[in-house]
Amino acid sequence: MQYTHSYKREPVEPARLARSLADAALYQYRKFSEGYANTLKANVTFVEGLFEAGRALSARAGRQQDAVARAYADLFCTPFQVYSGIAASDEPGEDDMRSESNMQKERQALVLADGTYVSVREIQSQDAPALQRLIGRLSERTIQLRYFGPMKELSDKKARHFAEVDGVNRCALVALDPEDEEEIVAVVRYDREDGMDTAEYAALVEDGFQGRGLGIGLTRALIEKARERGVKDFEALVMPQNRGMIRMLRNLDLPEQVRWENGVKRFSIQLFP
Repeated sequence: MQYTHSYKREPVEPARLARSLADAALYQYRKFSEGYANTLKANVTFVEGLFEAGRALSARAGRQQDAVARAYADLFCTPFQVYSGIAASDEPGEDDMRSESNMQKERQALVLADGTYVSVREIQSQDAPALQRLIGRLSERTIQLRYFGPMKELSDKKARHFAEVDGVNRCALVALDPEDEEEIVAVVRYDREDGMDTAEYAALVEDGFQGRGLGIGLTRALIEKARERGVKDFEALVMPQNRGMIRMLRNLDLPEQVRWENGVKRFSIQLFP
């Protein structure tokens, strides 16, 4: 597992935080973390140990050392933090994302591998035109992999059907374009028959946002909602050429079964291992 991080530098007289001062301030904390470098595991005991070491160093440090120590703690511990019930992760590719709560109740923000913040919320009935515009921006390959064939446009009827959900048996989350939140760049959804505990899962991510962690971030958020509503399993039909989707489903680290069905793979994902 790789660990790559991005964080904002503490705005406390950065010019005065010379290398020698930083090394001195971080010595004990670095020695602590290096001792576990070969056995990193994201578990509660390890994280608490890191945090306590950082706090202890900060308590003994001066103002400048405190700034450096807190920045280092931020850098080292962020991969293991959990926000809003969604585990933060820093693996490359589809799994390279972090998530955190947004200030608005109905939204949360996903932080992608490149540091881009993407707002996420439940789909709304008025999103139908945005769904149509999303389909219009997709490449032929993305449409082929998602819909198993060509599709020039999304009809008004289908767009309304996809946008109008009950939030229980039919639930969907959308990610909004960070440069224009009137536009949708990704959508994940599940559909189940009333009284069933298995739901059909599907995901669609605009080409420019693929491979940046958006798909798996949305899917994890959707899984939490599905669990709350009694859904026990996701079923997903995936073309064998859709390696990105297959990798993403396996990176969920949930028990799965795969079988062939009319030339495509049917994934059965257990939401309660």
